[in-house]
Amino acid sequence: MAFHSIPPLVMASIVFYVGAYHFFLYFRRQRTHPEDLSFALLCLTMALYDGLCVGAYNVHSLEEGFWWQRLQVGTLSLTGAMYLWFGTDYVQSKSKRIRNIGMAFFLVSGVLVMVSRHPLFWHPDQPSVKTVVLPWKYTIRYYEVVPGMYADFLGIMGLLVYVYIFWISYKQFRNKKDKFIPIFLSTGIYCAGLVNDAMFHMGLIHSVYLIEYAYMAIVILMASTLSNTVVESALMKEALEVSELKYRNLMENSLAGVLIVQNQKIQYCNRQFLQIFGYTKASEVMGASIHRFLYPPLFESEPSSSEDRIPRTARIECKGIRKDGKVLDLDLMYSEIQYEEKPAFQVTLIDITDRRQAEEALKRERDLAQKYLNVAGVMLMALSPDGTIQMMNRKGCQILGREEREILGENWFEEFIPRAWRSKVRKQFSFLFSKSGPPVEYFENPVVISSGEERLLAFYVTLLTNSMGQVIGWLCSGEDITERKQMENRMKKELEEKQILLKEVHHRVKNNLQIIISLLNLELYQLKDPALMSVLEITIQRIRSMAMIHERLYHADVFTRIDFKEYVESLLAELFLLYEVGHRVRYELDIENVYLDIETAIPCGLILNELITNAIKHAF
Repeated sequence: MAFHSIPPLVMASIVFYVGAYHFFLYFRRQRTHPEDLSFALLCLTMALYDGLCVGAYNVHSLEEGFWWQRLQVGTLSLTGAMYLWFGTDYVQSKSKRIRNIGMAFFLVSGVLVMVSRHPLFWHPDQPSVKTVVLPWKYTIRYYEVVPGMYADFLGIMGLLVYVYIFWISYKQFRNKKDKFIPIFLSTGIYCAGLVNDAMFHMGLIHSVYLIEYAYMAIVILMASTLSNTVVESALMKEALEVSELKYRNLMENSLAGVLIVQNQKIQYCNRQFLQIFGYTKASEVMGASIHRFLYPPLFESEPSSSEDRIPRTARIECKGIRKDGKVLDLDLMYSEIQYEEKPAFQVTLIDITDRRQAEEALKRERDLAQKYLNVAGVMLMALSPDGTIQMMNRKGCQILGREEREILGENWFEEFIPRAWRSKVRKQFSFLFSKSGPPVEYFENPVVISSGEERLLAFYVTLLTNSMGQVIGWLCSGEDITERKQMENRMKKELEEKQILLKEVHHRVKNNLQIIISLLNLELYQLKDPALMSVLEITIQRIRSMAMIHERLYHADVFTRIDFKEYVESLLAELFLLYEVGHRVRYELDIENVYLDIETAIPCGLILNELITNAIKHAF
């Protein structure tokens, strides 16, 4: 064996070992990385080519060299097919059509150039013996024949493989230099090897032949890259195992029941699931049909195994059956997952039986409370802090002329308060809500009913608070006082009219009495008889005491009674002035503030008038 055949033999051994290792790695990694298989086959074809180079380096005749030449070119064609396969797997290309067509072309071409002696492939009658001059004047002689046009075409197709792999690598890894650079360098080395091989066989160079060394460089480069991938995968696997352990611990300690359903059978369940359904061992439920525990029937359609499909996720409420036959209310959520590389459902459920019973009890109480509210004769409503109507009783719906569903959710201020009143009403509610001003728990304001008419309502408002003492809204009771207010206004108007009339009556009575007093005074001036004059003066004074009462009622704000203390003071002053005894008689009053109506005041005034007059005349 020639000395210069040792390097390709060593390279063939190394490349074969790398290929065998990745072939073993492909099955070790459970056939989840197809690039391991395609790279192993690429290495094996490259090792075969390097082995054929060893044979070609040890021939001494043209016929023997032609035989090795055909095997080498055929193996190069197989290498192109394997490189195309590996390149598409490495970049994870989803388009397989170009790869399959290219591989079929190179495989068929490899077989043809090996077995055929047709001039399209070879010219056996045209020898092409080449001599490679190595350093220290060491030479290697190749006994070959001139290849046909098809062999040259194979070289061009090999360059197209380089261009294609470069293009799909750039599209896939343009932002991932650690992935793109290795495939870029390997395709560049592959292209350089093909160019070197073509130039050598065309006689353009005589001292450098690098094709087997180029293959070796490709193998080393990509093996290093894939080894890093293997290390990364191992690290990821370890991290995944840790993550799975944490996930399992989380599931086992979860307060919700968790199970995995595959083909409508339970494949996994946690402790909480067993506790909810009254079981003690997981073996009692593992492998059992999910319909044994849940109804109505769920998961009758299996999850899709398509990777492009968006997983289904849903949340429903259903019934469950405990081991003892008790029916449970469940809040259930499920989603599609991959379990042991097969589609399955992950189910999370919570026992809401107690909550549902509490909700039903609360609903019954709420319905009962609503009945109480509906029999109330006034509007009752609850408002949120922003004025949204949250509750309205039947009377309120009747007042507003709308159905309950049309009212709930509407804004009270915007929908039912007239525009001119909105600001004022909001301010009244805000004072009560913020407690920044005086409490306004009662107020009256108009509301707009369904017909567009404005009705006047009287409201009592109180704050609603939660268990933390935080204000959550208002509770309002409103009574339609439109008719009552109209009646009050009419009565007030009538009362004012009667007061004016009564005031005018007192004024006219006082005037008439004054006229009588004036007439009597005229008569008094004409009388000469002292006895008659005395009688007439007494009569005049009695009439004046009555006129004083009507005068006071005329000037008073209340026409049904008078302040009798003031009346006595005025009566004394007038009598003292009339009889001119003020300089020699002094009086003292000890009277409480007493108010007398006109029926009592007139006789009392006449009696006092007689008493005081007799006291002045006969005592002094």
